[in-house]
Amino acid sequence: MLAAVWLLVMMAGLKAAPRVSSTRLRWALIAGPLLFIGVGLAGAVAGTFLGLPTAYAKPLILTIEAGLTLSIAATLALLVLGAPMAGDGLGPDQPDKEPAR
Repeated sequence: MLAAVWLLVMMAGLKAAPRVSSTRLRWALIAGPLLFIGVGLAGAVAGTFLGLPTAYAKPLILTIEAGLTLSIAATLALLVLGAPMAGDGLGPDQPDKEPAR
């Protein structure tokens, strides 16, 4: 649902597609999986992978799901948009940053 809304906004021309070199976009893509792995490893230290204390299980599960939802929405939207057009991303002819002046 989130990916569909994001796509509609971009297709309507209300907002441009994000640059693939955007730090915010890259964090949006990896934040959910990192959160999942982090909580899982914290549980592993306590005994079992994803072993959550009963008192914190529901809030932790909802937090993990929210993070993964945003990451999956960003991933799906980028997959539908396809490869970046010339000048939108990093390529051999496009440096990562502007040259120093």
